[in-house]
Amino acid sequence: MKQPKHDRKLVLQLHALRDMIDDILDGGGGEISEKPAPATRSRGGATRGPGARGTRKLAIVVGHTALRPGASSLSPMSASEYPWNKDLAEKIVSECSALGANAAVFFRDNGGIAAAYSGAAASGAKAVIELHFNNDGGAARGTETLYGTACAASEDWAQRVQDSMVALYGRTGTLDRKLKRTPPHPRGSDSVNALSTIPSCLIEPFFGDNASDAALGHTKKDALAKALATAFVAHFP
Repeated sequence: MKQPKHDRKLVLQLHALRDMIDDILDGGGGEISEKPAPATRSRGGATRGPGARGTRKLAIVVGHTALRPGASSLSPMSASEYPWNKDLAEKIVSECSALGANAAVFFRDNGGIAAAYSGAAASGAKAVIELHFNNDGGAARGTETLYGTACAASEDWAQRVQDSMVALYGRTGTLDRKLKRTPPHPRGSDSVNALSTIPSCLIEPFFGDNASDAALGHTKKDALAKALATAFVAHFP
């Protein structure tokens, strides 16, 4: 039976509250710095360093932490969000490198969301993507991407990412759950609105507690990494 709309909204709000508490326990809630790290000059005069101009870097934030690893998934994934997406992040780094782009991975374990996004900004990243997957009692399926209003360029970046995942998984109809702007969507706001100068999005490619989606996530994990890297290179040529 489908949940009444008001019940669904309440569930999302409760999940958002739990996420906020988890971030506090992880040491989050601090001030976010959007300043890139200063570049240095080599002897030849070339500008180097994480904040150097001309770099094309994707910042990848792994959702949740080792102590609070997020939602669990069914077989054949058989993992919670944190370890599964930690592995996915490394695959994305490799795919970006193969396409001539840079990528760096940031974690929320020490300092929560604020520390991860401050690190992303300091790296000189062109865009940020935070990795998650959904969980909703086993019945729901589909792909969605969250974005915020702090940076005007976030919506276009989120749409590029959503389109790449929808194409990868062959999502049609309601299985394309589209973009979710937060707020008013209650979840992910602290992440996708952390930076005002760097477009950011948060992905929910599938529902890990749905058998069909878990199988899809497992078999197409490498392809997801490639799709996300390709989306970044296409969006920031």
